[in-house]
Amino acid sequence: MTADVFQSGWASLPVPAGLRVSRAEIDGRPVSLLAAPDGRGGTRLAVLLSREGRSLVTLDVSLPVASKAAIESLVLPPSPAAVQRLAIELPGQELALNVTGGFVAETAASGRVTRFSVSGRPNEPMTLSWGRRRETPAASEPLRFRGTVTEVVGLGEEASQVSAQVAVEILQGTTDRLSLRVPDGFAVGQLSGPLVADWESSSGEVLVTLLEPSGGPIGVTVTGESRAPRDGKIPVPFIRLAGAERETGGVAVEVLGAGEITSHSASGIDRTDSSELGELIRARQSPALLAFRLRPQSSDAPRALDVTVVRYATQAVLLANVQEARYTALLAEDGKGLVEAVYAIRNSQRSFVAITLPPSATLWSATVDGRPTRPGHADGGALLLPILKEKRGTEAVSVVKVTYAYRGDPWRDGQFAALQLPAPDLPVSRSGLVVHHSPRFGLRLEPGPFRVEAFEPPQTTALRFAPFVAGGSVTGGVEGGVAGGVVGGIVGGLPRAPGAPPRGERAPDQQTLDLVNEYQRTKGGGSVSGLLPIDVPVPLVGPSIYLASELAPEGKALDARFRLERREK
Repeated sequence: MTADVFQSGWASLPVPAGLRVSRAEIDGRPVSLLAAPDGRGGTRLAVLLSREGRSLVTLDVSLPVASKAAIESLVLPPSPAAVQRLAIELPGQELALNVTGGFVAETAASGRVTRFSVSGRPNEPMTLSWGRRRETPAASEPLRFRGTVTEVVGLGEEASQVSAQVAVEILQGTTDRLSLRVPDGFAVGQLSGPLVADWESSSGEVLVTLLEPSGGPIGVTVTGESRAPRDGKIPVPFIRLAGAERETGGVAVEVLGAGEITSHSASGIDRTDSSELGELIRARQSPALLAFRLRPQSSDAPRALDVTVVRYATQAVLLANVQEARYTALLAEDGKGLVEAVYAIRNSQRSFVAITLPPSATLWSATVDGRPTRPGHADGGALLLPILKEKRGTEAVSVVKVTYAYRGDPWRDGQFAALQLPAPDLPVSRSGLVVHHSPRFGLRLEPGPFRVEAFEPPQTTALRFAPFVAGGSVTGGVEGGVAGGVVGGIVGGLPRAPGAPPRGERAPDQQTLDLVNEYQRTKGGGSVSGLLPIDVPVPLVGPSIYLASELAPEGKALDARFRLERREK
């Protein structure tokens, strides 16, 4: 026995029950056997090991050999060892050894003795019986068998993946090999089975060699692949059991990836339900699985199945999107502008949103859910702002606001003024833009992504009830703009509650609470590097015009182009 000890200290190696031990050695040194508790109230013999590492335990045992009708046998008790090997040497030639609880791995005859190498199963007794080899009627009879072949074919974009189970039922005679026919170009990846000793594949045939001649059931599992077109008409590869009098079973076909089977043509098989073709096919959960039953016929009868596959372009899963974007812009005659961009972002997996400002823009402030923050910078100069992630059973919507200023050309009558907005790296479902401008000019919108509409408050709940979102009520909303300005007390499209402080101011109690929180946060003596982030509101003055747009792709910067019309004094 070979034992591996992984920790220091004493280790007990149990001796299989029922063995009559006459001598015990550890690495060539004689030792004594001790009676150790077996955990069930009794005792058993064991060898004590005192050091780490591998030790070789040798036991001299004696076993009774029973003899009956010229057949001798012995029984080895079960052992918990994972690997059991037995080498037995028997006098004589032309001997046959039968094993229960294991199998014969190797047989060799030399002189007047025959040597057998046997492998056993853990926790099972091993019974060996031997006698002179006799020619049985089954061995001399011609071989007759039938088989069941069940296979699953997955049609990939580059190759067809095949997994098959072959069950052989021998009706007459014995065999020590099987022959499987496979299509040309089929590459066998793995072939296994309880009685499989070796296999060899060549020119459309797989020859399977068994450990010993068998007259009972034989099971083989085959996996492999064959080259196939990506789409269009594709022949399904079949694995056939050569020489079978009757071949039954089934085949299931599915498309791997984005695609579906639109039609098929078959011969020698019939359409059936996948639940009727055994566990191999029944376990598949694909809703697009096509299952066919093989008609009972000989292995030489023709079978064919051609399927037509249509592939679809792979679409990316939408991990986040901007449910609504609201923009508020204040434009001056000297070409300067102040823009506030607010995004309601629904997110499931992303950690940041990247927002690219126009080339001439200067960032004034950035907030996330009402908290001023200092954004990071991605490659290309985009701003990186953190956003919330959805949790199971909840809906996470982050409100991200960016305020920036830019400088353009001074306004002149009859010329054009362009307002370019930021570009988030997410698709935008709908957008609203409020433009406040000088009353000495009228703005006429040129054709583009925006259209002029009557003012509407934000439709997203996160923006509608956010107290830090600007964009009050707009009077007019027709081309050219109508003077009016902001209706007092309107913030985010909602009226201010009676008695509430004016916009931008806080109640006295709230101001005191804010001062206490700020003191508690900074009293530890810590220092903040750089400028503190603040929230800069956009003044809502002058006549205004409201514009709307829908469905902007990710990374697309929307813009509004206006024709300037100077008003008479």
